[in-house]
Amino acid sequence: MITLGAMIKSTGRGIFSVGSQQTVFEALQFMADKNIGAVLVIDDGVLAGIFSERDYARKVVLEGRSSQTTLVRDVMVSSLITIEAHEPLDRCMQLMTDNRIRHLPVLASGQLIGVISIGDVVRQMIIEQRISEDKQLASSLIYDGFFKLYECHGAGCEHSHAHCNRIRPTSYLMARVTDSKNDRIDMV
Repeated sequence: MITLGAMIKSTGRGIFSVGSQQTVFEALQFMADKNIGAVLVIDDGVLAGIFSERDYARKVVLEGRSSQTTLVRDVMVSSLITIEAHEPLDRCMQLMTDNRIRHLPVLASGQLIGVISIGDVVRQMIIEQRISEDKQLASSLIYDGFFKLYECHGAGCEHSHAHCNRIRPTSYLMARVTDSKNDRIDMV
C-alpha cells in the first residue's frame, strides 16, 4: 500500500494556505480560486489550523455571522490531527473515519508537506483495487513466468473450444503488455 508521502509527491500540488488574520470571505475566495474544500491556516511559517467549507457552514452561516468581518482564526479548527508521511493509506482512512474529518495535514519529520483529502484517499483506493485485480488476472494467465498459449487443432474444429480435447498448450513464450488499455500483448 502506498505511503502518504508518495501520494503527496504524486499529486504535484503545492501547499495552499491563508493567514488567521484574513477574513472568512478572503479565505473562501482563495478556496474557490484553487477549487479546494479546505485550506491550511499558517501564521509565520507555523501550522495554526485548518479552515473548511464545513467550518464556514456551521460556524459562520448557521450562527448568523458575516464572512466579510469574521476572521479565519475565530472559526478555524486549531486542535489539528496530523499524520506522518511514512504512514500507509489505511492508517489515514482510519484517522479520518474515527475523527470524522475530511482533510488531514501530512508531516515529514515534523515539517508540513501537504494535505490529504478524503477524495484523494478514495481515488487512491480505487487505483490500488484495480492494480490488485490486474495482478490476480495476470497470475492466472502465467505459468512459471510465461504466458500460457493454446491452439486448437484447426479452423474446422466442430467442438466448442472450451470443450475440445484437442486444445493443448503449444508453447510458453515470454510476453509483455504493451497497451493495457486495449489488452494488447506483444510476444518477446
